[in-house]
Amino acid sequence: GQGLPAHVVTLKVRVSAVKPAPRSPILIDGWTQPHEGEAYRRDFAEHGMNVWPGEMSKAEMRRWGIRLLRLPVGSAEDLVRYKALGLDYSDWICPILDEPGGKTEEELKPFLDEARRIKALDPKVRLCFNPSEAATLSTFQILAPLCDFWVPYSLHVFGSHWDNPKKWEIYRPKQWMWYTTPCLWDKT
Repeated sequence: GQGLPAHVVTLKVRVSAVKPAPRSPILIDGWTQPHEGEAYRRDFAEHGMNVWPGEMSKAEMRRWGIRLLRLPVGSAEDLVRYKALGLDYSDWICPILDEPGGKTEEELKPFLDEARRIKALDPKVRLCFNPSEAATLSTFQILAPLCDFWVPYSLHVFGSHWDNPKKWEIYRPKQWMWYTTPCLWDKT
């Protein structure tokens, strides 16, 4: 401190190699798939991210430690291709557009229509919604019947504000992961 005599402090520091090994590792999604290709995929896996935003075979998933794929369904041909990759329904989720935030069925109509279109192609496809920052309790309530896998924005995950406890009752009983983009601003 300023104005105090100098002191010598002896520190003894021991560094141990520690690696977390959870019984059930959480899903960590990078959300984006930059152009860097193989180098990015290697870095992605080495940093523990395990949800890949694109196609790969079941064998590639094992090789890279990927636990879940996020794949769109534009047509029945997509479903045939995913099965040809050796994937089953537990290997992937289908995102429905991006960041629903409407508060009424009319405002959420594009999301609801797209979800119904895909369920009509194959009712076993697991649909995923990632409610935006603007999403309210009614957003979750309206989407819930069609949602198999939730990816809520951080605002809906942390804190007991904004009707979060009621949102938790909707999304926590189903599979879910926090909507984070570690390659962008929210690097927690």
